[in-house]
Amino acid sequence: MSHLNQVKRILKYINGTCDYGMLYSHGSEPVLSGYCDADWVGSADDIKSTSGGCFFLGDNLISWFSKKQNCVSLSTAKAEYIAAGSSCSQLVWMKQMLTEYNVTQNVMTLFCDNLSAINISKNPIQHSRTKHIDIRHDFIRDLVEDKVITLEHVATELQLADIFTKALDATQFENLRGKLGIYHSFTTCNKRVRRHPNVRRPMHLQEFKDAVHAGVVLDVRNKVMASDMVVPTVKQKWVIT
Repeated sequence: MSHLNQVKRILKYINGTCDYGMLYSHGSEPVLSGYCDADWVGSADDIKSTSGGCFFLGDNLISWFSKKQNCVSLSTAKAEYIAAGSSCSQLVWMKQMLTEYNVTQNVMTLFCDNLSAINISKNPIQHSRTKHIDIRHDFIRDLVEDKVITLEHVATELQLADIFTKALDATQFENLRGKLGIYHSFTTCNKRVRRHPNVRRPMHLQEFKDAVHAGVVLDVRNKVMASDMVVPTVKQKWVIT
């Protein structure tokens, strides 16, 4: 597939998802956590890998990245370890930012689906299998040893950062998109509130907010007027209290 066709596919996807946004809730504890992943030799042009990561404050997605690595990885473990290093840097920076708002963090958790990368982070001794990894990525070991960050294993099918590293089939893509908290504006995803039988007409944005605060579940028939939901940046954010 040519680069032009790939760009066209991206534009078609953006055009078809203008009514999607991120659903936020303040019902969870403000604890930082993250997921990191890498697609080994994902680029056919320069055989470099792609790092991906996403970060949560409680249950809410607050940051993410997808970036090609600067060097060629000789193994999946190295690619995953480099991705973990980038993610650790992001977590440490966010922890420092939250400290300025008097929101303290204990040990932060970074989820990785590669056991070799996790074992490297916990082994302070460099040996022949890891000496090819650039030393600038080895600060992960210090963070783990100082109990600033802990790397935990997660099953590949539950790796949320997978969506940022490679092309996925439609089913897996939509599944991970939902787990990241991205939903259609016409559909509610808060299953804890009750269904209200009397709401059946289109609603404007303010009415939508009032209905949510009142504990009303909106189904596909209770469409919010799309013109009121569109923002210049396309990304929409709704806060559920």
